[in-house]
Amino acid sequence: MGTDASDSSDNVVVSSRLRNTLGAFGISNASIDRAVDQDRLHLLAVEAVVGPIEGRLSLNEIAERSAVDLPLLRTLWRSLGFADVGDDERVFTALDLDAAQALATLLSHGVDLEIVLQIARVIGSSMARVAEAEVVASALADLNIEGSETDNAETAEHFLRFASTMVPIVPDLLGYAWRRHLHSIATRYLLARDRGSFDSSKLALAVGFLDLVGFTVLSQSLTASELSTLVSEFEALAYDTVAKLGGRVVKMIGDEVMFVADDPMAAAEICLSLQEVYATQHTLSVVRAGLSYGTVLARGGDYFGTVVNLASRIVNIANPGSLLVSEGFRGALDVDSGYVTKALRPRYLKDFGDVQLWVLRRGLRDSESSPLSGSDR
Repeated sequence: MGTDASDSSDNVVVSSRLRNTLGAFGISNASIDRAVDQDRLHLLAVEAVVGPIEGRLSLNEIAERSAVDLPLLRTLWRSLGFADVGDDERVFTALDLDAAQALATLLSHGVDLEIVLQIARVIGSSMARVAEAEVVASALADLNIEGSETDNAETAEHFLRFASTMVPIVPDLLGYAWRRHLHSIATRYLLARDRGSFDSSKLALAVGFLDLVGFTVLSQSLTASELSTLVSEFEALAYDTVAKLGGRVVKMIGDEVMFVADDPMAAAEICLSLQEVYATQHTLSVVRAGLSYGTVLARGGDYFGTVVNLASRIVNIANPGSLLVSEGFRGALDVDSGYVTKALRPRYLKDFGDVQLWVLRRGLRDSESSPLSGSDR
């Protein structure tokens, strides 16, 4: 640390560089000195991300200045995923006031309140995942190294180096990604309407689940670092392969990935390709997959309905390394798709009863059978 610094009674040294960085975020020297006295300098660095300590506002003041009713502000706050605070507790900044005023603008333009709150829930959930990924993977990652010892001033500097880079840049990246997805998704829905699908919340899609076999047992033999690497590798390959082949990852659920695709053949290729890719990775176990096809309910970036539930049930009974598909999915495949299906005996699935399922694999080019033939039961 630098020599031009002030010392607390605990001998915590605040370098001029740290003071300058905090000052750039609007934090005063008085706030810094108080944080040193209270041994909270690292937490002050995090507070700096949302603005100065001095002049903070209460929820009542935000409501008054934004002309948004207090109950609605509370609802919006919760929809974004934040815990309640007292109406007179001064924890809000200009950042929060801007958000409240943006809400007022949306409502004044006639946007339905329920739509605004639904968007807020999706934004809150998505941004929480982005922020956690940033903090765990970068902002505070070095602090988790065994044997690492940093005082609060060093921790504050570490975090602010990260924040100084990310805070100015990430909003632009998020804005770019949002515009690109807005373009892509709006185009997809309009094309669906052109094909006769007039209800934008209901779409005919292939829904797929892929599950890492034996993940629970495998994870028990790994260190936290090794497990993190394994999960990251699983996710990275899933996102890359699904997007490359025309699908969309909906969510990662622990050791499972859920995706959707407009084209059943694209969905089949995604599953088979991912199984092949994962098989080449020595750190990953065998993957099983399940596919179904039909009308789903689209809401908040997720998908619901019988088709989704069926795909989820199917993957749970698939053998390691296999791809099972529903009768509806098999019927949606083109006869000349090049895939071979083999019927299984009807299997009992919870909430569905006895269901006809099919094993799907790539066809042999020199096979005398037709691609979708096969009736062995």
